[in-house]
Amino acid sequence: MNDKNSKPMKVFRVLVATTLLLGGIGMTTIEMSEARSRFVFRSPQRRNPPFTLGAASRSGFCRDQREPLTVLAPSNQVNLTSTDQLALLAYVPKTSARSLRLVLETQPSSRASRSQRIYEAVVPVPTTSGIVRLPLHSATTPKLQPNQIYRWTIALRCNEEERSDDAIAQGWVEYVPPSSSLAQALKKAAPEGRPALFAEAGIWHDALLSLDETRQPSSATWRNDWRSLLGAARLESFSNAQRIQRW
Repeated sequence: MNDKNSKPMKVFRVLVATTLLLGGIGMTTIEMSEARSRFVFRSPQRRNPPFTLGAASRSGFCRDQREPLTVLAPSNQVNLTSTDQLALLAYVPKTSARSLRLVLETQPSSRASRSQRIYEAVVPVPTTSGIVRLPLHSATTPKLQPNQIYRWTIALRCNEEERSDDAIAQGWVEYVPPSSSLAQALKKAAPEGRPALFAEAGIWHDALLSLDETRQPSSATWRNDWRSLLGAARLESFSNAQRIQRW
């Protein structure tokens, strides 16, 4: 009888095939486990602006029309921060504009009241498209106050003589000091654990900024956390955008 047709040889082949198959499944399972996001952003239920003044965005004429100026935050709602000085992450497209105007002001509680501008600056535009961090404060900027909604505006100055040509992104933020339980958890957490705590508490800006501060593009876990968080704001299309540190 030929050995290759013997029962022991057939059993051996089955065992080898099974081992290889299970090995492949095992590797796939590990990769999927590593790629799974560690947290889910829980959006607050109550965060709608009292009313809007003008458009929340405007495209402008000095950029690639396929890539809008975009602040990385959920739109059409008031997002939260637990720090009394605001910073935003924004995607700045390729543009012929030379400057970016940043404005932070109080959101009026009614149409009869007026806003108070607390910060304004003009900064250079990055030389390439990508995600940048934009601080909306200086050493002399008043601290954000609890129970006050603020409106931020980011504008590409497309035409220095005609402001209506600017590309604009606009949104709202409210400063909410962390609860005692969240403050204690943050104190004990490693930097890599802080984004999940902020996301669970529904504090968007701190979740995003703290995740950005622990940026590890080579880590599958970090990349999927980043994609998952941006996806909560329907911004996953920016998950692979270049991060510009300085310009």
